Amino acid sequence: MKKPLWALASGCVPDALPWDIPLIAHSAGFLSSGMWVDPETTWSKSALKKTKKSLSDTNIQLIDVEVVWLDKTNHIDDKQKLIIDIGLELKAKNILVVSRHENYEASISQFQEMCERAGKDIRICIEFGEFTNIKSLAKANEFISLVNHPAAGILIDLMHLNRSGDTLPDLEDELYPYVQGCDFWQESSTMTGMDYIEAAVDSRCCLGDGEARTNDMVGVITFSNSAMYVLPLTQNKEAIKAAVNATAGNALFQTNIGAGLTSSAALFSGIADTGSRAIILLSDGAGRIDAPTQQKIKDWFNRFQIGLYWIVLRQPGGISIFDENFVPRDDDQLPPQIELYEYFKTFKSPFKAYEAEDPKSLELAIQDISLKEKKPITYTERLPGKNYSLILLIFALVLASLLLCLKILEVKSFK
Repeated sequence: MKKPLWALASGCVPDALPWDIPLIAHSAGFLSSGMWVDPETTWSKSALKKTKKSLSDTNIQLIDVEVVWLDKTNHIDDKQKLIIDIGLELKAKNILVVSRHENYEASISQFQEMCERAGKDIRICIEFGEFTNIKSLAKANEFISLVNHPAAGILIDLMHLNRSGDTLPDLEDELYPYVQGCDFWQESSTMTGMDYIEAAVDSRCCLGDGEARTNDMVGVITFSNSAMYVLPLTQNKEAIKAAVNATAGNALFQTNIGAGLTSSAALFSGIADTGSRAIILLSDGAGRIDAPTQQKIKDWFNRFQIGLYWIVLRQPGGISIFDENFVPRDDDQLPPQIELYEYFKTFKSPFKAYEAEDPKSLELAIQDISLKEKKPITYTERLPGKNYSLILLIFALVLASLLLCLKILEVKSFK
């Protein structure tokens, strides 16, 4: 697995001048940034010179230059050429392209010309979204397959991916050079094209601060020498945060992963199987599971159709579970984390492992899991009834009064 390169998107600093963006990214601890290029306003030979110096002084790598719009014509115009040339001059990794071209075949032709101009030194990446003419990942894949050029790629924006209903593909695929990550506020059902553009600019927030998954049910189990129930499955966000905070602190030396997994699987007992079911195991893997417990775990995960995502909390320089060339010394056993990884791979239910050495790689793993587990959960909730007794009593008295009046009138008319 490639080590991720975290970059500051240019949209995070929309008012910054081009040569200031590398300075901002560097001061925030990033190794890379994006760059918004508008040849009609901020760009000149002087601006290019200042930006190159800023990139050199900070050692910031440009992740992309944006944005090139596919529009109207069959061929790329001077403005589009200039943005690509600036990207090449600044040694950017990618050029971000968005299509609003009404002629699908013409947009493919334009994109092919951009790829030819880029050559081998930069990728030309289409971004899909509701406000564009390439509205989904499936459509973007089709588009790039028709372009059929090695420089062509796809930018995955997590906001647009979520709203298109697609799932995250294998990011090891060279077709997807980079991902734009964020959380966001949920859109209204009445949103139009312009609303989507405004939301793409103004409705983004840091991961974990938005409403991308407002209805998830989360439970918490901790384990050391034994497992402990901290929180049953709930939608209460405050309770979830409190439960996670309560797990912080020193733990005992033992790592009873088997007890943690069986207790976690038991949370799903009695819960209707109507949606995504996943357990996220956060552990360094420094523990072994005996054969009977291994079989029990596999049976439970298969019975409840639970996906397992293991985030290995790996020390820098430590053993990697993905190291296929690792050979134990002499007759030593495999390290417990590699042994555990091989065991998890035998599951019939879904399984994926990640390695996290720092908060950013942990965040990336959670982000990937979030995109893979998108099937909605259907459940029944018993709502408390409303007391209508007073209203019904008044209604009954009114009817009784009317009947009494009618009876009196009937008696008088009879006389």
